[in-house]
Amino acid sequence: MGRKPKPAEVRAVFFTARASGATLREAAAAAGVCRTTGHYWLAQSGGVRPRVVRARPPLRLSLDEREAISRGLAARKTFTMIAAELGRAVTTITREVARNSGPNGYRAVRADRFAVARTARPRAGKLADHPALRAVVEDKLTLCCRPGRSAGTSRAPTRTTRRCGSRTRRSTPHCSCRPKAFSARS
Repeated sequence: MGRKPKPAEVRAVFFTARASGATLREAAAAAGVCRTTGHYWLAQSGGVRPRVVRARPPLRLSLDEREAISRGLAARKTFTMIAAELGRAVTTITREVARNSGPNGYRAVRADRFAVARTARPRAGKLADHPALRAVVEDKLTLCCRPGRSAGTSRAPTRTTRRCGSRTRRSTPHCSCRPKAFSARS
């Protein structure tokens, strides 16, 4: 059957000692494990500290929930019945099945593996991917406009309004995004 695995904290002590220059024997002694266990940990991780596995956020479907979806589909239950059993929205279930159904239907383990891979994918920011958008935002920021307003997400005006540059603004003593000489023109 095997031995019970050591807690993550013990491994962290071992790899911290290794990173600070301790030998295998010294790092294993610091962690309170035998040298052979330390050797296995190094072999498993390729000689480097393993990455920390983050806990899955509660809004994401777990493997158990995906297996319940798979069992529900096999039992020919509706998406509404499956969602009620899991305490999730029906759209969550329908999107999950649509996104992860293949030629053999919905498979929970395959769906979970793909979901983890999609989550771990590094993404560049929107401004890094779109040079034209970045240039527009930079131009508007040089005019002393706030970033939310330069992105076009300003609220609908409720008081008297006037035109200022390329957008409608609330009534103010003078326009803050243009020099005072131009604020009288608007």
